[in-house]
Amino acid sequence: NIFVYNGTEDTVDEKIEITNAAYLREMFIAPDGYLYISANMHSGLDPKILIYEIVEDGNGDWSYNHKSTLSPAMPAYNKPFSFYVSQYCYIPQVQAVYATITPNDTALLPYYSVPNTRLFNDGEKCGKLIRIVEENLDGEALIYAPGKMLCPDAVKQVESSAYQGNLYIVGERMHICDYTDALSINNPSVIMSNIRNIIYSPYYDKLYGTEDAENTSSGDRVVYLHEIAPDGTAIRINTGDDQEYCKGESAGIFTNPCDYQNIYLYRKIDNVKLGGKQVWLLRFNPSQPPGSTFVDSVHLRNTSFFPDYVHNPDSRMFFNNLITPYIDPYDSRIYLPNGGHSNISVVQFEPKEAYHINEGEWAWLSFPRMERNGNDPVVVNEVLGGDNIEPSGYKSYTSQLENLPLGSVEEEIVTNTWDGTIWNPSGNLVNIKSTLGYKLKLD
Repeated sequence: NIFVYNGTEDTVDEKIEITNAAYLREMFIAPDGYLYISANMHSGLDPKILIYEIVEDGNGDWSYNHKSTLSPAMPAYNKPFSFYVSQYCYIPQVQAVYATITPNDTALLPYYSVPNTRLFNDGEKCGKLIRIVEENLDGEALIYAPGKMLCPDAVKQVESSAYQGNLYIVGERMHICDYTDALSINNPSVIMSNIRNIIYSPYYDKLYGTEDAENTSSGDRVVYLHEIAPDGTAIRINTGDDQEYCKGESAGIFTNPCDYQNIYLYRKIDNVKLGGKQVWLLRFNPSQPPGSTFVDSVHLRNTSFFPDYVHNPDSRMFFNNLITPYIDPYDSRIYLPNGGHSNISVVQFEPKEAYHINEGEWAWLSFPRMERNGNDPVVVNEVLGGDNIEPSGYKSYTSQLENLPLGSVEEEIVTNTWDGTIWNPSGNLVNIKSTLGYKLKLD
């Protein structure tokens, strides 16, 4: 059964009875109003994708109508595994859902049910890539063991993005699919790659990924951070196997929309795999030259996982899981689930959010996060001057800030103008208050 919870009332509003399948795992709700359920995801069964249409009746009541069942034929897989795992990605530009299904190699207890991200299948195409339009199968292909799937256009469309039109799948190898061509699913680009996790930064318009490798001289674990070019080429941006922050194994990489210039790396295993060192959260600034990208780190008050649970291909002890953080934009905190430690680390960060302004157009904005005492006003140049606006080459005397004081008419608008060096320290708008709204235009 699938239970539909009402988060506001803390009640179960609906129960969807599944009668034609068992072993349900991943679910995905797409913006097109369809619910996708991975079913029969156990070894010895034939996986299915159950598709339901979600319909609202206009009175706040919802119904879930079964539309179709897709049954992609999975290839034979002779290595030990207990279940399949799936991934979904909705691409609004073509209103299509892409899905992958692959066997999940057996892990040690208590991580028996944890999806694995590091698979060695000796070059077998053991996974399936599927394209779904509404409730219909629109194409499928055999691929090498797939892991995370990411479409930069689906994260946030960036005008003239270098990655436009591409869907990326990491795993045993990297696959790149042109989603604008429905037939390309039959022949995606395949690249030999050790990238196990991948993220997209709209600020930099870049893909970044992690590679867990071994130090060529000592054999100890080391984490490499890469920039991923549109064609899948990996460009390493942290250097030096002897640097402390490189030592160990990663369990997560993510961006923070409230700290847009940095990317975060969660390191769970120490380099010599003795389980005696701290788990770390590290920050990197990828705009810096290779070798200078490391910013800072914080210990998460846990020692790293015991080595038996780390990936060991020789004895097929597979465990290379990923964590999914929750970022609270209101309290500026990151919540990191620590898996086998049965606790959650809470990390405070200083917010630095990007607000994008189109050249020559008025932007409506407010400044709720100024550094101030109480609700004291702050001088305009302290808020907008310095390096707070990038790039800084906007025109003088035509770039300006406006505010309409409470109770005033349009003719009483107050303004401050950029003179090419600073925002005017005198005039009728010299301070900004966090409780007021403003208009800003940069020419």
